[in-house]
Amino acid sequence: MSLYRAIIFLLLFIAPPPLKPPILRIACGAQIGRGVSIGWFSTLMGRHISIGDYSAIRALTIINCGGNLSIGRYSIISSFTLIYGADGLRIGDHCYIGPQSLINTEEEVRIGHRSALGARCMLYTHGSFFPYSEGYWVRFAPITIGNRVWCATGVFLHPGTTIGDNSFVNSRSVVSGEIPPDSIVEGNPARMIGSMSRMQRTITPRRLDAIAEQMLHHFLVITATQGTFR
Repeated sequence: MSLYRAIIFLLLFIAPPPLKPPILRIACGAQIGRGVSIGWFSTLMGRHISIGDYSAIRALTIINCGGNLSIGRYSIISSFTLIYGADGLRIGDHCYIGPQSLINTEEEVRIGHRSALGARCMLYTHGSFFPYSEGYWVRFAPITIGNRVWCATGVFLHPGTTIGDNSFVNSRSVVSGEIPPDSIVEGNPARMIGSMSRMQRTITPRRLDAIAEQMLHHFLVITATQGTFR
């Protein structure tokens, strides 16, 4: 990171949330959409920064990518998340990154549309510690998560992991290699235990009305008790 970018990185950390989007636009040439919010003591940096409309980076989150940083529309990165590495991060629309997650971007990480990571998920694109020059192993590879993928709390993804569209990874699973689309996987090491299409229920119009009523009730409870989503 150049000295100039390091100064901007620190300035963003201490700046009040309303000032962070304009600082990024002016100082970094970032493309920041409408209604974007960046919380207290959060900061971010990338070679090129793009954040879509109404996305949010919650308080106390650090993002430092050597490559491009792209966040789609209506996506949320929760508090206490750490994202860092020499390459970039691409997050689609309507995505959610849970609190205390860690995403290493030594190689590129891609997350498709309407996908989510639960709290305390870890994504590593490198695996090495012992000296490579002494014959020990080293692994660097990108991670790709497809569209409509849910990784529940505490999932660990190894370098080179690819998860196909419309899949679910159960809590505390350790995943490596390629997961086919429409999969349900769990365990250490993670193994396929079913398909999403077989688990999906048929929704009748009456059931759909009941679901909508339930969602509206929860929405009213949340807004009444918290008053805000920020």
